[in-house]
Amino acid sequence: MLFCFYGQAEMQDLWGEDKPVTTKLFPVSRWFPAVCMAVMLASGPACSQTGGRVEVEARLNRESVPLNQTAWLTLTVRWNGATDEVEVPAPPDPKFDNATVTASRTSNEATVAGSQPRTIRRYEFRLKPQGMGMAYVQPVSVAYRVKGETSLQTLTTNRLSLKVLAAEEVGAPLWVRLGILVFVAFALVGLLAFLLKRNASGEETSEEDAEETKVSPVEDLRREWLEIETASGTQELQRSLFVQATQVMRKAIALRLGALLKTATPGTVTSELIHPEAPEEMVTHVHEILALADRIKFANYDPPRDELAEAWRSVRRVMGYLMNKITEEKEEKNE
Repeated sequence: MLFCFYGQAEMQDLWGEDKPVTTKLFPVSRWFPAVCMAVMLASGPACSQTGGRVEVEARLNRESVPLNQTAWLTLTVRWNGATDEVEVPAPPDPKFDNATVTASRTSNEATVAGSQPRTIRRYEFRLKPQGMGMAYVQPVSVAYRVKGETSLQTLTTNRLSLKVLAAEEVGAPLWVRLGILVFVAFALVGLLAFLLKRNASGEETSEEDAEETKVSPVEDLRREWLEIETASGTQELQRSLFVQATQVMRKAIALRLGALLKTATPGTVTSELIHPEAPEEMVTHVHEILALADRIKFANYDPPRDELAEAWRSVRRVMGYLMNKITEEKEEKNE
């Protein structure tokens, strides 16, 4: 007895909601092989391939699209491990029938499930259909190399299909636009009358009440630093969060010495720190921290464990010093 089956996947409707497709198993008679082959070759909005620890998935964000709109194709490469455990030498180059790429972007996401790091890399392509009918995403091959291995491995997705509908009418009918204009005109007249009445009666919100509803820049900075410091629990997370920690440190320096220092060069930042007579040790720490952050960000430098740990200790010393100074100055100003 022959059987034909398809697996469970998640599909998205026109409103972006995931809809599961239930796994089915049913017998096939002797005259069904061609039908089974057609089902296996047919494609929906998503498919995935797994090769050991690496998984590649291709997904369209919608099943159909009007001719004058766009759809997104997302190629996702997942693996259990740090970001450097798997190398993708070249980004995927998908081919399309009846569609062209108008924009693309790449993103990386590092997460931790328990004590196991997990990396997700996404390649996204915005597709513009060329004509009504069916548009197809041809099978995409993703080559990768696992750390410690010399040979490349390849995973290939299935072909995806996208139905192209007639273009939707842009804009509203004339009577609707006129109604909106009349409504807006009455609303503006009412707003103007309200403002005139408010000014005449002298109703104003006091500055003290307004300040109470605002979040202090110092409190916002303290909250942001606490979140980063709490999240930097492992070496891999310390490396990925180090550049972000230096940006928070720059905010603290800029909050105390001037907004321009938020994007200034390391040399300019350290020279400005000398003027308020900051301790020489703090100035040295700031210079070394900013230099290391630039190497990680622009040269993809992977610092050794000891160097990274010492850099984080320096960041904590500098942030402690800056937050104390900022708090003292705020208290003196309030007095």
